[in-house]
Amino acid sequence: MVRAANDVTIRDVAKHSGVSVKTVSRVINEEPFVRDSTRAKVLKAIEELGFVVDLSAKRLATGQAYAIGLIYHNASWHYILDVQKAVLQAAREAGYSTIMHPCDVCTEKDSQEILRTVSQRAVDGFIFTPPTDNVTVLLERLYDLGVPFVRLTPSDQQKPWPFVTTTDRRGAYQMTRYLLELGHRRIGYVVGPTEQKATHDRFEGYKAAMAEFGVAFDPSLTR
Repeated sequence: MVRAANDVTIRDVAKHSGVSVKTVSRVINEEPFVRDSTRAKVLKAIEELGFVVDLSAKRLATGQAYAIGLIYHNASWHYILDVQKAVLQAAREAGYSTIMHPCDVCTEKDSQEILRTVSQRAVDGFIFTPPTDNVTVLLERLYDLGVPFVRLTPSDQQKPWPFVTTTDRRGAYQMTRYLLELGHRRIGYVVGPTEQKATHDRFEGYKAAMAEFGVAFDPSLTR
């Protein structure tokens, strides 16, 4: 029997909401084929009784880990913290936890550790941040195993793998155009890591805006 920390059980929730234990279980596990009115009644009972789902029991019942692995390399900690905050929030809202996993993209050892978490069913899927989202061998293995993953701003966007990206070229173009419209013409540019696609896209956006305003590209203004 699923029991909460305050000793409220799933049977208590069922009795309070006037439905069967099976129906409460379906609501907890977010299964389909439950009427919206019934689901609302059960959720209200859960809130009123202060019922807290025993995650270990839920994992056992569904075969899911209810955890997402966030894979990152030695990127800026400001960047990683921003990503982590958003992932933690989204995961928490969906009833999942987040496992942070540092990864050296050059070593087979780290790839094997990630595959081991899959075999141990420690996570249900992964989010890969750059440059880990370009480790093709590992990603192909996960894809073949049917493990869900999402890449964040990958360089290779031709693979049949889901990814989230930004309009890097457009963003750099708009920033440069803003300065040009203020009357500036000697606009310096700091280039990012050359192995990342975003770096090249942003640089192209900068040069496109300069060209549009008839300003010749000056390599001495880039670092």
